[in-house]
Amino acid sequence: MKRTHLMLLSCVFLIIGLVGQANSRSLLCGKCNQHNGFLDVTFGNHGQIITSLLDAVVGVTVLPCGTIVATGPRFINKKATNFGLTAFTSYGVSKQSFGINGVVYTDFATVLRNTGQDIPIIASVDVPTAIVLQKMCGTCTQTCAAKCHQSCVMGDKLVVVGSSNATVTKQSHFALARYNSDGTLDTSFGTNGVVVTPIGMFSSGANAVAIQADNKIVVAGFTFFEFSPETEGRRFAVTRYNCDGSLDTTFGCNNSGMVEIGFGESSDSVARAVKIQKNGKIVVAGSSNINGLEDFALVRLIMDGALDKSFGPDHTGKIITSFSDTTIDTVNALVLLENCGSCCTIRADSAQIVAVGSAMEVSNGFSSFALAGYKDNGKLDTAFGAEGTGVVTTVFADDMGGIAHAVAVRRDACTKECTIVAAGFAFTDVVRNIALIRYTIDGRLDNQFGDNGKVITSLAGSGAFSVALQCNGDIIAGGDILDPKTELSALLVRYNTCHPCCD
Repeated sequence: MKRTHLMLLSCVFLIIGLVGQANSRSLLCGKCNQHNGFLDVTFGNHGQIITSLLDAVVGVTVLPCGTIVATGPRFINKKATNFGLTAFTSYGVSKQSFGINGVVYTDFATVLRNTGQDIPIIASVDVPTAIVLQKMCGTCTQTCAAKCHQSCVMGDKLVVVGSSNATVTKQSHFALARYNSDGTLDTSFGTNGVVVTPIGMFSSGANAVAIQADNKIVVAGFTFFEFSPETEGRRFAVTRYNCDGSLDTTFGCNNSGMVEIGFGESSDSVARAVKIQKNGKIVVAGSSNINGLEDFALVRLIMDGALDKSFGPDHTGKIITSFSDTTIDTVNALVLLENCGSCCTIRADSAQIVAVGSAMEVSNGFSSFALAGYKDNGKLDTAFGAEGTGVVTTVFADDMGGIAHAVAVRRDACTKECTIVAAGFAFTDVVRNIALIRYTIDGRLDNQFGDNGKVITSLAGSGAFSVALQCNGDIIAGGDILDPKTELSALLVRYNTCHPCCD
């Protein structure tokens, strides 16, 4: 069964001596007093929050001092959808000081019309897809013991991306909105807090966002183009913005601030994830059907937006990975493992980039969680996963498929181990539920989590599209659920993780 949904985040160890380290660890790290991977009943309503303020949670982030901010669409009517944001305390209680009574809705047409722009529609279709925290100063940290200075906290920004048709042509294009940490639009950004960027001659949409070390904003998605007068296709589209929301003219073709990337003359390609490496290179991932069926597709760009010719087996800056000749393979999320080297003991030549999504059999529509681990040069890490191929597929049961939509890396301050948390949904022909799988950084199931690495939360009709980690490693998953009236509502759930050193 395949459901269509909305289009649809410093570790220092001072080793004084092996004996001293072992002794101190034995004192600090006792047995886990929590169930690893179980719902945290202290959060919200017995581990979950269901709210009609949004129609789904497509992105979630945690502010430095613990506030949880979720974004998703809010349908107004058949012709209008708003960017929506809502906030909760770290315990899952609505944060009423955020926005108006805990929620913010943004209609791009209204915002732009109020600045004198000629917008031909009354209310626009504005669909958010991702959120990221933009830290505007360096004095706050995200450690459990952080004591954030008030001026710094108020300086943090929330960048939400997606699509909007608040344009002269009424076509949807890249859309960004930036909010202050209290939920108000940041009027210093773009036009009264919003930006709409047409890319190409036809419509476009943003699916992912990342913040560079210099606070420039990188957004990835797709733009339509014509194969022929009768046929349209899509290309990867990447834009970069300055901190004020203007296009960065040092990036892209002809100093345009944007790049379009195709994988073949008639290929259909969509980017759904973007990350920035420590060296500033930009990794973008999604899918392309250059070989007939959709495959994992990745590109890496250097700082000016040109393809990185040191990346990929053919030195083109592009990678296509097929899980089999009979599957549709789609990347929905991306994670970098390069920071784990300073926290954990890992192989010197291990995977640095992990793409996460699904592999669906064409013959029967059965989907699996799918991961691919790449070395920094773009080659598959054959030690990633158990089969020596560099790719991993995981099913929940013979009659239960799964799709991963989001991923995060958890670093355990006690064990010094890093793990990969993939979130999405598991489903049969009858029901869909939130599902998580935790892997080691080598792509193997982490049997210390849930049931041999897997967790299914039996909330019928639910699914996860986003994931974030709190400072102690607990997992926040956001998605949607069908309520008794068969209407979609937003859903947040929290899972305990084993962190005896923080307990």
